[in-house]
Parts: sequence; C-alpha cells; structure tokens
Amino acid sequence: MKYGDAQRTGHVGVDSGSRPDELAWEWSGSSVMTRPVMADNRLFFSPRGFQGMALDAQTGEALWSKVDIAGLGAADSELVYGRKNGIVAYDAKTGEVEWKQDAEYSGTATLYDGSLYYGSKGFWKHSADDGELMWSVEESGTTDPIAVNDRGVFGIVFVDRIVHIDHEGEFVWEQSTDGRFGDYLTLVDDLVLVDMDAKRSGPTDTNLHAFDADSGERRWEYEIDDSYIITNPVINDDRIFVMDRDGVVHAITLEGDRLWTVDADPNSEGWYGSAIPYGITATDSWLYVMGFDDSVHVLDPDSDSGLSEAKWDYVPFFPPFVVDDVAFIVNGSDSASVTAVTLT
Repeated sequence: MKYGDAQRTGHVGVDSGSRPDELAWEWSGSSVMTRPVMADNRLFFSPRGFQGMALDAQTGEALWSKVDIAGLGAADSELVYGRKNGIVAYDAKTGEVEWKQDAEYSGTATLYDGSLYYGSKGFWKHSADDGELMWSVEESGTTDPIAVNDRGVFGIVFVDRIVHIDHEGEFVWEQSTDGRFGDYLTLVDDLVLVDMDAKRSGPTDTNLHAFDADSGERRWEYEIDDSYIITNPVINDDRIFVMDRDGVVHAITLEGDRLWTVDADPNSEGWYGSAIPYGITATDSWLYVMGFDDSVHVLDPDSDSGLSEAKWDYVPFFPPFVVDDVAFIVNGSDSASVTAVTLT
C-alpha cells in the first residue's frame, strides 16, 4: 500500500543499512507525484500528467507506461489499483485494464485481505478480484484518512470524528471532539493514533492522541511543545515516531511517554509548507527521516537519544521506500527521478 502497512512504516523486509553503498539504477522522467508501491518485484508509481508506470525493481527497466491513470496506491502480484473515471484494476505485468467499476468517490485504495477500502464521503469496500461493491457506509463529510487492520476500518470524518466500522460494514464506535483532527491516522496494537491540528479553526490542541481501538476511549495524549505534527506516526517495534514542524523527531512509548527528541533541522532551514509530504520510514534497524535540509537523516531508534548514524545527500520528495537492503528514493528536483541504492 501507499505507506506499506497500517503502521505507516514504508518498509518491506527485515535487513537494511544506514548508508548508501552503490547506485543500483536510476530512472529519469517527468515529476513523480505518488509514493511508489511494490509487488512481485515491480515498482508502481504515477508521474505527472495522469500517467501510471511500472519499473522492474531490480534493474529500473520500464515495463509499461499508461496515460489517464491516477492514484496508483496499492498492488498485489496480479493487479495494480488506480483510478480513471472510477476504480480500475490494471494487469501488473502489462498495464492493461482487467476490470473497472463506476464510482463517484475518489481516494487511494487501501488493500487488505483481498479487499479494497476507500474513504471519500463515506467508507467503501470492494472486492479486489473484480471490483464488486461489497458494502458502503455514506457520510455527509469527507472521510480521510483511513486505515485498515484485522479489527476493521478506522477513519476521520469531516475532521472532528473518528469512526470505527467492522469488516462487515457495521458501526463499532465513533468518537467526537470539540477540536479538529489533523491529517494523520496510524494503527498499532490496540491503539488508534491521530493528531490534532491548530491550522484549522478550533482549540489550539496540537498533540498526538491515542484512542482505544476496541472502545474508542481516549487513552493518552502526547504534547508537541507549541508545534504540530507534519508526518504520519510510524511504528518501530514498540516505539512511535513523529516529526513536528520545527524539524524535531519525537520517540514515544506506546503508553505516551517521551523517550527522546532529535532535531532533523540542524541548519535551521525551516519548514517549507504542507505541499511537501514529509515523513519517516521505519525499518527493523533504522529511521530514515526527511529533513528540512534536503537530506535523509538516519537515526538509531533503539538508542537512548536517537543517535544520528548518517545523512544522505539526496533530495527526496517522499521518505525512502526500503525493501530489504535497497532504498528506493523519489527525487524532488525539477528533473525528478526514481533512484535505487543498496544499503550497508
């Protein structure tokens, strides 16, 4: 999926290194507008101009390219899922249309256990095999973002409600707030992690909040020190990591306690704005953080202080996508490209 899993790690596999060792390959083309997704050694993404592309993940060879495609956000070994005046599944090997379903709603697919989930003015579940609509729960407000795990679907509705729906389309609980939720939702164990956002009207609560996934009760909140979160919470083992608009990375326990903070903006470059999709990738070994200085900062998640291990001089537009010992980096320059480097 877009972030790899419901814990938003952006990581597949177990082994990784902290430093680029050698260039494996590089693809150059028009600006890349989506985080890559990967299945069966194929890398899928959308360049600028409503295109869809597939590259061989080992060589960088272009396998196919199609126009009038948007939102390649999920893939399996047979199909890659996107949009073209509806929901469309493309053959992962050729890019040919396998099935198409009309849908007035948009959004990126979340693939879970053979089904596609969408959040857009409601919650929608489709069969990944043929696109058949299995159920829908309509809402008057926008439902975004969503995340899915074995408990069901969780989503933020019109910025002020969290809703939990089971896999049969039945309401389990909802939680309202006097403030406004932000842009991020992550699932881990029995917690639903969401941020509050001072950029919208409402109270100035900009903290990270944890809700009980089974009951919807608030379990704890973590204070972000006069700033607000600009990355999805990601999980490494039993720790939560977020970055705030001051470039500070926070390590937090599953009980909401602070472990350490690290400044990923050492040169005081400053925050560029919400158009840049900042984020963190968490592997079993390292955190790869998009810094404000156009670099990737590599941190040790298990240290007592978030010790900085390395800094890559790449210009990423998204956090690197790491598969075993290879990092796939979408460059953010005008001549945008996808670069694959091995890690040591």
